[in-house]
Amino acid sequence: MTRAAFALLFALFACDGDEPAETTPPDGTYTVRGQVGDVGPTSLAIHHEAIPEFVNREGEPSGMASMSMMFHRPESVAIDGIETGDPVELTFDVRWNGDHTLTIVALEELPEDTVLELSDPHH
Repeated sequence: MTRAAFALLFALFACDGDEPAETTPPDGTYTVRGQVGDVGPTSLAIHHEAIPEFVNREGEPSGMASMSMMFHRPESVAIDGIETGDPVELTFDVRWNGDHTLTIVALEELPEDTVLELSDPHH
C-alpha cells in the first residue's frame, strides 16, 4: 500500500463519526447547585436549581426549570461523604448522542445551611 493510500484510509477511519461520545466535545457544559436525591453506584439523582442559559438539542437557548434529574457519575468523580439531602454544586456535560446524556464532571458538597432555589418536586 502506498503512503497516499494509507493516509486516505487513515483519514476516512478517523473521520467516520463513530468516535465514542466521551472523546468528542460536549454539546454543553453547565454548573448548577442542587440537592442530592438518590445515590447510586454510577448515578446521582439531583433536584437542581433553574439553568437559564441551557441550550436544547436543536442548539436553541431554552432554559431549564428547577427539576429532579438523573446524572451519570463516572468513577473519576468522588462522592465521599455525599448523602441524600446534601446540597451540592455540580458541573455536568450534555451530549445529545452517546451512552450518557448528562455526565457529572465535577461535584462539590456545599455547606449544610446553603439555601437553594428549588421548585416544589410535587408540582
